[in-house]
Amino acid sequence: MSLSLDARIETGLRGFIPSPANAEVREWLFSSSSDEWPDRRLLLWGDAATGKTYLLHLWAQSVQALLVNGPSLTAERLEDIARDLPARIVVDDADDIPDRRVLLHLMNLARETGIVLLLSSRLPPSAWSDILPDLGSRLRATLSVQLRQPDDLSLRRLLLSLFADHQMTVPPAVTEWLLLHLPREGVAIRDAVARLGEWIQRSGMPLNCENVADLLEIQVDTEMSNDSREDEP
Repeated sequence: MSLSLDARIETGLRGFIPSPANAEVREWLFSSSSDEWPDRRLLLWGDAATGKTYLLHLWAQSVQALLVNGPSLTAERLEDIARDLPARIVVDDADDIPDRRVLLHLMNLARETGIVLLLSSRLPPSAWSDILPDLGSRLRATLSVQLRQPDDLSLRRLLLSLFADHQMTVPPAVTEWLLLHLPREGVAIRDAVARLGEWIQRSGMPLNCENVADLLEIQVDTEMSNDSREDEP
């Protein structure tokens, strides 16, 4: 049985960290219609590991949009898109499109045909390099929303919540170790907890900082690792 739009969004967001750092983005993507976006365009920008790609994939799946990776968007690919004319297009890493003119043509196509366009980049449009004047004008007219890094409290809450979901008893030292060494994004934390939970079920052994590092294939400084083990009960 297929899930409703709201159910698909709720399921996907379980791997995300809701926090003040991404509240505005979540509001625009999941609490409003894309028809409310100015000129039906929206650009998300922020550093790596803030959840841009995850949110773009989730939104694209929920509204059945065409998802394109910026570096793969060529003039030939744009010709195919122009023939198919999808109702919604998502471009991840739009600032990495090899030829800026292709992005300009895509934005013009979207404007002329009413296509909803969602873009992402690491930098705000004002900081992009090698911008054509016409492209700069289009980008300045596009609503841009920043995704910031999640705060420490949100990361901790997510990790502890996932431990509870998997019925895992984890020493405090391991919790602190994971918060220190895992990427600061919900997907990475969720996947790490799932792998650790499967290992506990198979082995029946408790977790410690050393076997967690081995299981997750994380290289750490030896002195730091020794300090963490000394804190374990």
